Amino acid sequence: MPIAIGYTRHFLTPAGEAPTAPTGPFTSGVEVGVPTGTSLTTRSSLGSASGSTSYTITHPDSGEQNTQTRSIWQGFNFSSTFTINPTGGARYVVKDCLFDVDDTSWIVEVSDANGVPDQMDPLVVFQNCTFRSNGNSSIGVAGSHLWLIDCDIEGMSAASPNAGAADGWQGAAYSVAIGSNIVAGTRSSDPDPHSDGMQNAGTGRTTLYHCWCSAGGSAGANAAIRFGSEFGAVADVQVLYCGLDDGGYALQMDGSKGGNAGITGVTVKGCRWTETAAYGEVDLENTTVVEWSDNALFNGTPINNPAP
Repeated sequence: MPIAIGYTRHFLTPAGEAPTAPTGPFTSGVEVGVPTGTSLTTRSSLGSASGSTSYTITHPDSGEQNTQTRSIWQGFNFSSTFTINPTGGARYVVKDCLFDVDDTSWIVEVSDANGVPDQMDPLVVFQNCTFRSNGNSSIGVAGSHLWLIDCDIEGMSAASPNAGAADGWQGAAYSVAIGSNIVAGTRSSDPDPHSDGMQNAGTGRTTLYHCWCSAGGSAGANAAIRFGSEFGAVADVQVLYCGLDDGGYALQMDGSKGGNAGITGVTVKGCRWTETAAYGEVDLENTTVVEWSDNALFNGTPINNPAP
């Protein structure tokens, strides 16, 4: 039988009602991240899997499902950075794991060498994982072709002002995040700090669903969510029922980069913003929006589509 997973709590209710955007970070150890009380075995590398399992993913918006046999790693405390590189058609799920890493380029990286252009066939699914940097890491989760389900990229939410990965998640093409904290930190050794909760700089095909996304509130905070076309055109972006916090602009989509490559197929629905962004809630350049609905500040003030 497919492994039992509980992330459908974020989906539409039986009555068809949409979820409400989170008003702040999900509670670590309870709602996201490694469940409190979980026994963890320390490792410095990925090592061998705990076993294999039939695992079903369900897209939170379309309802599309895919059941695959995946190698599973469960109940580990990873104390060093490493790159996960599934080969030969392998697919992984990493569940109930803590990534607790000091100064590094990234806390964990997923290589995209064997990724396929299909959001429903991710190389790695992280479920109930905690990503924590105790120092000057540049990136929390680095990679595309992955899913984050009920995960906690802590950023500055549980760290001192000079700790936490500068970008919470960098990559995110052909990827989905559900019910997770995606929080940037700062990198005190960087003379030009630049922190995004999530950053994608090409391709897109990204769904953020019922997540708490924050630029982190540091001096270098740039955007809670940023899409740019530096490395090519971006398409098919969904930001649904998310809470957005901090940054110069909390939501930034810049399709003027990469020779004006453009961003298309954008849906932003049911999201709520704090009033902490320095310049405004949204900045869209050369971006085509296909749906913009029910978006507002947490105080109820509507946020209109800036790119009709």
